[in-house]
Order: sequence, then C-alpha cells, then structure tokens
Amino acid sequence: MYLSYFGLTEKPFNITPDPRFLYMSEQHRDALAHLLFSTDESSSFIVLTGEVGTGKTTLCRSMLEEGVSGNHFALILNPMQSPLELLASACDEFGIAYPDNPGIKDLVDALNRWLLALNAANEQAILIIDEAQNLSFETLEQIRLLTNLETGTKKLLKIILIGQPELRDMLDRPELRQLAQRVTARFHLGPMSADDTAAYLQHRLKVAGARRPLFTPAAVKKIQRLSQGIPRRINLIADRALTGAYALQRDRIDARLIKRAAAELAHGTSRKSWPHYAKSIAMTAALLLPLLIWLSSERSATQPSTGQGAQDSSTPLPTAVAGDTGNYLAALESALDDEPGTGAVDDDPVIPSFPSPIARLFERWGISYDANIDVAACEQALAQGLECLYIAADVEDYLQYNRPALIETATGDQAAVQHLIRSMDDEGLILSGPEKSERVPVDQLAAIWPGKFLLLWQAPPSGNHLIHAGSPATDIRWLRQRLRHAGFDTGNTLDADEFEPALAAAVRNFQRYHGLSVDGIAGIRTLLMLEQVMADPAVPTLR
Repeated sequence: MYLSYFGLTEKPFNITPDPRFLYMSEQHRDALAHLLFSTDESSSFIVLTGEVGTGKTTLCRSMLEEGVSGNHFALILNPMQSPLELLASACDEFGIAYPDNPGIKDLVDALNRWLLALNAANEQAILIIDEAQNLSFETLEQIRLLTNLETGTKKLLKIILIGQPELRDMLDRPELRQLAQRVTARFHLGPMSADDTAAYLQHRLKVAGARRPLFTPAAVKKIQRLSQGIPRRINLIADRALTGAYALQRDRIDARLIKRAAAELAHGTSRKSWPHYAKSIAMTAALLLPLLIWLSSERSATQPSTGQGAQDSSTPLPTAVAGDTGNYLAALESALDDEPGTGAVDDDPVIPSFPSPIARLFERWGISYDANIDVAACEQALAQGLECLYIAADVEDYLQYNRPALIETATGDQAAVQHLIRSMDDEGLILSGPEKSERVPVDQLAAIWPGKFLLLWQAPPSGNHLIHAGSPATDIRWLRQRLRHAGFDTGNTLDADEFEPALAAAVRNFQRYHGLSVDGIAGIRTLLMLEQVMADPAVPTLR
C-alpha cells in the first residue's frame, strides 16, 4: 500500500529470505566465508548457528546463488524426517535414482555410487540442512555415517548444518560426541550492532528503489533498541512503521512512529513472540484498511486522496478495524503524540467496523460479532475459540479448502471492496458484498482474484499451526484422535503423548490420500483438510 507513496518498487522489509536484500555485515561476511570453506577438500562438516531471524537461511541461499563450478548442492528445508526419509530427500535433491520402496542400504549405496562418479569427474557434493536443531538423534547419527563415504584421500560428501543455538547444545551432548568431533568449522551469528542496523535499513531501502532517507537518525536508534539488532525484528518494525507513515501522510518515519509500530506488533502478546503478531493483529487490518481508503474517497472533505498511491493489500496496516478514515487518523495522531520518554503505550485506536461481510462470516460459524465494541474482529473470533488465517492461493487452490472466506476485489481504478465468499453451487460462487449478494462464475472471479483470502478455523489446543515431533502433548493427542476419527490407523496408543512413527505414518497416509504434500508433518493445509474431513456440523463449507 505504501510503495508508490514512498517511491518504492517493492517491499523493502519482507521477512522472506531473498539474497538480493542480504546486507553483509562483517560477521555475515565471516559466516559466508565459513560456508564457502565447505568447498575446500580439507573440510567435511560445517555448523552455522544463530538466533531466529539473524539471516542464516538468507546466507545459505546466497551461497547457493554464488555457486562454485563443479559443486552440486542439496538443500533440505524440512529436517523433521526419519533417517530413511532424509536419505531419500537428499537423493531427490541431488537427482539420484533409487529403487522403489528402498531401504537405508539401497539409498546409501546409490548415493555412494553417485559420489564416486562425481569424484572421478573432479566434482563434489554439498548437503545443506536448514533448521538442523529439529533433527532427531537417530537422523543425526545417520548424517554422521554419511561422512564415512570417502576415498583414501578425502571425504566424498560435504555437510553443512544450519540451526538455532539449540543445535550447539545438541552437538555438545555425550551421545553425539562422535559427530561433534567431525565438525571442522563452527560459526555463530549474533545480533547486529547499531551501525550495522543503520546500514542494513539503508541497504534494503536502496534495493527496493528508495531515493532518499526514510528513517530519521532517532528512528534508527529506536529500531536498534527495540529489535535488539535481530534482522527479522527490524523488518517487522520497519514495515509497520512505513505503513503507519503512509496512513498519516508522513514523509519520514520518526522515533514516535517506531515506538507505535513496535507497540502494535507486541499488542496482546509477549514482546519476545514477534511472529505471533500476524496471527492476532495484522490479518484483520490487512483485509480491512483498503475499506478506509474507499470511505476516504467517499468523504473527500475528511481526508484528501493526494499521495496515496497504488494499492498493495498484502501489507499489514495500523491496527484498526474499519470506519471513518479521518477519525482513525486523528486517533492515531493522538496516540503518537504522547509525551516522549514516558514509556506509556496507548490502547490501539479502534473505531466501528464495517459489519456486513465479517458479520456474515461469523454467522456462518455460529459465533457472534459486535461492530460496536472496541475489539478487533479476529480478537473477537479468538475469544470464541476460532482464529483468523490469512492464506495466499489461487482460486482453484482456494476451492479445495471448501469453506467461506473473506477476499478483497478491485476492478480498474476502483478501490478494493470486501466480499464474503459465502457458498457455492454448480453455477458459481455466492459473494456477499457491501450492498448485495451475487453469483459469480469461477472463471470470472479468477480474473479479479486478489491472490489471498482470510478464513476462520479452529487451531490445535496450543494455538500452534504445526504438529510434529516435539509438539505439546495436548496437540499430539488432539491430532491422533482426529486421525482416528477420520479412519486412519495411528497405532494402539490413542492417548500417547509422543509423535511416534505410527502417528507420522498416519499423517503421511492422510496426506497421500487427500493429494497433499507428503511429509509426515501436520501443517496448516493438513489440519484444515482434517477439519473438513471430520464433517463437524459446526464447520461451515461452501457446498
């Protein structure tokens, strides 16, 4: 939403690992040098660790893009696999053929033959495993055994483990001492310094097309203090601050805007739980603030439209629900103009919501929505046992979810308008808009589809969106019971607290049966499909 206003060509503070935006601080340069060291014949095992959001995965992708001639890379992004599954994944990534229904020996033999052929051609293979702190001891032991693949003079396979600080603790355990002894280089990424944070902000803005400074020196200092030098936190705060500056028609971001942005991100959550903000705040705001702009255009006397620029509804916006733009901006101005240095954080300015599409979505779930209280829509849903979920997908992919959802559509120069996809029949989808309901054929909706939608769902008991080995016992029992109800055998331990092989096999069988990605991990897509298969009358469907 703020791109045209600030003269940007793309969002500068996405948290996806894009090597183009990688800022090479001194310690990042050292870390990359350690990664590239893995191409040296004298090394066999590299370990790179760092806190969440310090740029480990981006560094890894930068290494892959640099690519040294004669090197073959395999990148494993899902480490929560059995030894057999990890070997199969490595062979798949390297493009190595192996027999149907292979055992561990079959996969190791195929890998060894391929590695020997590479060595004869004076080439080598590098296996990179991200999020390696999630590897089981059994899988780590299998990885250690892979370093036994060697000739009389050198190791055939180079291995890089990338993970959070817990990985260091794992490697220090006595049962993994043989693996730890084979590590030839270790590097730990720490937080960035104040100077690096300033250079980081400038670098990312420049890559995104900025031609002038957008953050005041005081704002940069405030970002450094609030983010503690963690790049992902810097991105979250900076993105929210740019959105707030756009809403207020500010040319630059000052320290008070940074303070407000950080407060909104932490609203209702622990300040250490930064990623959680998207679940509880941004989804509603991202969908609804374009409505503010539409209302603004209808009330030009309240808020001028000059300088608003193009729409970009994927950007989370200041925590509001909807209503009169002028009142919202005045409330936000008042909140930002508190006395500096007091440390006080005002409640989010909230104004009455636009009721129709949201109210109808709540009705479909049999829960209540009140537009006249100062509580955001998603928070009202959460209080009644449901969560908002914001998903990027095309129309065909959305239809597989088979449940009502909120979308925003825009045609030509018109502002985005919110609709509820309420139901579906043989002639098309029934959309409830601001003023009326209409039937829209699937192909016509696809032509104006925004690429994302919001739905309600019932998350696992802990609120996590992923169930795997190491998940809370309540989530594991909850998943086991649902799989049993859906007709999938999870073994004889209905109340077991562990994510044992029988449960992982049941998840894979469920995924395979329903055409999902088969990884044995119950993620959002698997959990939503399981909720649909349960045929709970309380869960609304399109058909």
